Amino acid sequence: MGSWGELSAGPFTLFFFKDMVPNDLVCLFQDGMYCPSIGRASTRYALGGKPDYDVEFFEYKATGRLIADRLDILGFEIDSSLEVLRQSIGENLDNPPWFEGSGRIDPEWVERWEAEQAALAELDAGRWLEAIASAAATQSKAVFEPPDQEPAVGSGKWLLNLIPDESENARWHSLRLVTHAVPDIEVILDVSDLVYGGWLVKDELDTMPSVAQEWWTAESSARSPIVVLTEGSTDAEFLRAGLNLLYPHLTDLVRFLDPLARSEGSAGALVNTVKAFAAAGIRNRIVAAFDDDGAASDALKQLKAVALPPNIVIMQLPPVPVPDDLLVRLPPLDGRQQSNGDPGNARISGCVEMYLGSDAICGDDNVTVLMDLTAHHRHPGQYEARFVDKRNKKKVQEKYRRKVRAAVAHGGPLPHQDWSAMAAALKCIVTAHQTKL
Repeated sequence: MGSWGELSAGPFTLFFFKDMVPNDLVCLFQDGMYCPSIGRASTRYALGGKPDYDVEFFEYKATGRLIADRLDILGFEIDSSLEVLRQSIGENLDNPPWFEGSGRIDPEWVERWEAEQAALAELDAGRWLEAIASAAATQSKAVFEPPDQEPAVGSGKWLLNLIPDESENARWHSLRLVTHAVPDIEVILDVSDLVYGGWLVKDELDTMPSVAQEWWTAESSARSPIVVLTEGSTDAEFLRAGLNLLYPHLTDLVRFLDPLARSEGSAGALVNTVKAFAAAGIRNRIVAAFDDDGAASDALKQLKAVALPPNIVIMQLPPVPVPDDLLVRLPPLDGRQQSNGDPGNARISGCVEMYLGSDAICGDDNVTVLMDLTAHHRHPGQYEARFVDKRNKKKVQEKYRRKVRAAVAHGGPLPHQDWSAMAAALKCIVTAHQTKL
């Protein structure tokens, strides 16, 4: 037969569950809301004439006011629940009477339908809340109530049944409405039967909400969009534009932090943002994408002593092959040989502008390289791109913006455009958590 638990608010049973407790129900409560107690079995069970006895109850309890606050944080605000209620009342109004299989109208169903229609005609969201509050004050919770028994029209159970179980998040909206109508109502999660049935361990109940919250948060964050943090607003702009064009199917799963949310743009500022996110316990998957230059490497040393949670991944933009049309114009690296002695194996990285494509970092003559290429600060056999002349930086940025506009107008990247470096950078970002595993 299994074991059953229930979530109730005052005299109203809102939800039954069998052989396990849904994590989202447990997350309504905190560890400190666990309230084991001793009571009489007759207050909970139908004894059928057998002698009464003491029994231990295992419950989590909180006032409706506290549960309402937690529901608000979880996204079930009262306005959305009231809208669900209004729609439910309208959908129940004017429903046709039931018919028997033979086609004859069942008089009992017609009578009930007429009574329900009369009650619904006088009902709106405000009156529903008043009726629930009245029922909570006057009705007592039945020890045993057949689940298939039709509730009396106008009763608390009838009012709650207007929100159909099959509607999405029905139990949460029902609970939010009840706690709004009766803020001081007692909300109880009763898992006693599951303990006696061996489905739950008694000694683990005092921490079950926090354990469930950790699991639920991790599960939710694993499915939440990745939040990408960058050194500056242009970094976010350029990477977002590349994502829209190269990975349009991922745009709803990768979010770039609003550039206006940060007052400064630098590697040091990004380090501070990462620390703040870690300290705040932000649980979204986060990728902090640093430039691959000396300034970023120096700033990252500040994070070596910081224990970051697994949802935060630190990365630097990857080195990429030098575009073919730049190979012939590579400056010598102070006499040092390229990797394997082959210029074709040369790699280049640096500031985000490096990843905008060879067609963006060359001048209007398509020959002059607007960026300065020097030996990489960590890997002398590779190149690091940077700007000595800030005017050239603005030229590259504007060329990229024109390139993006042309691609958008075309409906995707144009054949002659170079997106290889951008694709490599974005690939590293969207797979950063997989790579960490």
